[in-house]
Amino acid sequence: MIGAIFTWIEKQKTAIKFIQETYSTPEIITDWKFQWRGELFYSHGSNHSRGVLIFINKQLRFELKTP
Repeated sequence: MIGAIFTWIEKQKTAIKFIQETYSTPEIITDWKFQWRGELFYSHGSNHSRGVLIFINKQLRFELKTP
């Protein structure tokens, strides 16, 4: 299932993708980073919120700024 999602995401012609309700865990992030090979930003969520994931296309040049 995860492989199919990554295949679909890669076919989309956008530089940034937002996915919600990921039901992610810390253990799965390594696999996701290997499959995507671009930047990933994520939050696993809680009992009331089931996580989000932001994919950044590897061709997009961006600078992450934090306060």
